[in-house]
Amino acid sequence: MMTFKRFYLLLFICASGQSLANVHVHGAGSLFIAQDNNIWLFHYELPSADVFGFEHQPENDKQRDIVLSRKHLLNNAKHLMQVPAGCSI
Repeated sequence: MMTFKRFYLLLFICASGQSLANVHVHGAGSLFIAQDNNIWLFHYELPSADVFGFEHQPENDKQRDIVLSRKHLLNNAKHLMQVPAGCSI
């Protein structure tokens, strides 16, 4: 498990550095995948405009509802990625 944590930290550092170097782009995101035995990590980087439809703090009830509903979706891994039970690599 310690190897996985080190790998995740390295992945995070590399991804963070890459994100800072990128220009402001809509319609493009990144997915980083790490695996340690049967543990998988999926790290998404998405523009807020593509997730919420805006890039600022929510200004009204409709925008707050959008943020809460997307947060619910993003916090449930089953909505983001599904690996079939018989999958083997």
